[in-house]
Amino acid sequence: MAARPIQTKDQLRLTVERTVQFIPASDVCTYVYPEAFGGLSHWGIDTLLTDSALIDELQRCRPDWSDARSGEFTVREQADAVWTALFRDRIPYSEACRSVLSVLQRLGLDTRSRDLQAYRSFFSGIQASDYTDLIFKLSGVTTVCMTNDPFSDDERQAWEQVDQLDPRFNTSLRIDKLLNAWDTASARLRAWGYDVDAALNGKTYREIRGFLKYWIARMNPLYLSAALPADLADREMTARAQLIEQCVLPVAGEANIPLALLIESGHPSSSALGQAVRRPGQSALSVVEALCAAHPEHKFMCSLGPDGEQGRLTLLGRQYRNLHLIGSCCEAGVPGSIEETVSRRLELLGADVTPWYSGGRSLEWLLYKWDQSRAMAGKVLYDKYSGLMDTGWRLTEDEIGKDVAGLFGESFWTFLGRPNPATAFKA
Repeated sequence: MAARPIQTKDQLRLTVERTVQFIPASDVCTYVYPEAFGGLSHWGIDTLLTDSALIDELQRCRPDWSDARSGEFTVREQADAVWTALFRDRIPYSEACRSVLSVLQRLGLDTRSRDLQAYRSFFSGIQASDYTDLIFKLSGVTTVCMTNDPFSDDERQAWEQVDQLDPRFNTSLRIDKLLNAWDTASARLRAWGYDVDAALNGKTYREIRGFLKYWIARMNPLYLSAALPADLADREMTARAQLIEQCVLPVAGEANIPLALLIESGHPSSSALGQAVRRPGQSALSVVEALCAAHPEHKFMCSLGPDGEQGRLTLLGRQYRNLHLIGSCCEAGVPGSIEETVSRRLELLGADVTPWYSGGRSLEWLLYKWDQSRAMAGKVLYDKYSGLMDTGWRLTEDEIGKDVAGLFGESFWTFLGRPNPATAFKA
């Protein structure tokens, strides 16, 4: 890229469009796994068609297809039902439907044929390793971060078989079950040989810290993460709060990795714990703010569902240097609402945010979501840069490239204090 100033709006538009397509991206939060993880690695047309958003859509238009009924059928049979109901009997213009068609098109398949069996033939004829390479290449993604749950039996079994990870797949240590369901988690820990009590005490804290340290050593995660209900009370005196203070933060600090808080949509929590701790006017963002203020030596990341308090979270990101904002924790977020949030964050935080991640549960989500994110980046950035040009300011191509690189992962790696692997793995 050159340092020459951009003189016209047409030149600006072309530069931005070219840059957002060229710059490689790091997907900092996904649910995709490499081939070595066996049954946890999901890809293919039947996986695409049985995404939860499409199953929900199927159940809306087919009331006879209840949750219980869908569980009676194989993945292939459910995919057949989705294809018939949503792609043949209806016009597939929902966001979830368009995502499937966009993936098929990007893979070079003819969406006009509406031939589900032909699509299945394509996927059955390609090796998992070759397909993984293809998706990384087409999406321009260099690395992803998995969501790794040590309380999942399937995941624990998979880790017993994994000797060396595909270097494009990083890890995050998910601790939802530890924080949000201590009664169940404590029983699991005891079964695995950890001397914990149901009542939290010094001995139990030491054992939990040992458990976390073991999995950090095993996984080498980029961060710890936990999904939280949106209606947590400020500094709640619950098992969750004590575990964060006594176990999670000390271990994360020792390992020099952040704690990522993924806050669910803003509807009230239906859990007994959520009901017990709810207070008027309080939310999980109050907990995030209190943690950032009380622990400036620790790093935190936060993601919020699309209907959450995005403006407030953006202001917290500006106020606390130890807080890094990432994407939206709802993979089905409406593009328009995400675009508005990204625009606001650029105004207040510049490129020191990571506005997009796929949150995908199948490999194809890397392709669809990053096509969508690159298009959104081009639109939002052109608007911002165009406003700058109206003041007489002139940008250069390398300045725009640096900006986009920050938004597509460089800021994330800088926050972690680690080098960006994009320099080693080219898309």
